[in-house]
Amino acid sequence: MDIQCNKLLYKKIKKHGFIRINDGKTQGLIKITRVKVCDRYDWTVNDTCEVDIEYYGTIDDCLCAMGPDREVKPDNPDGGYTYRRRWYSKISRNKCVRRRVSKEIRDRLKYFSVELPWSHLLTVKKVVWNTTDIPQCDF
Repeated sequence: MDIQCNKLLYKKIKKHGFIRINDGKTQGLIKITRVKVCDRYDWTVNDTCEVDIEYYGTIDDCLCAMGPDREVKPDNPDGGYTYRRRWYSKISRNKCVRRRVSKEIRDRLKYFSVELPWSHLLTVKKVVWNTTDIPQCDF
């Protein structure tokens, strides 16, 4: 893809780049903030794609609902959160997010005619995990 195609794709992603995810282990919202499709010059190899995402939500890891910093347990009677277990590091946290959301991102990019048949062709560069609050958006 040339530069103009990347700009058009960026405009479409800016408007329709929200993905609501709710499977057994991941609950939240993915917002794609940047997309870059890189051409391959060999006809046997597919294009590669780089994305930056913001993630709002929780991930179940080792039977714990994990937020951006710690374990989130909504078990207080006043509706507050109790923080218990922490992530080992930001690297392990972001690796877990990348692994859990890559399939949904590839499925969403198919709508914008970015065909990525294998998961290694998608690279999630930057992960920003804001809060556990899931913002309301109109889809």
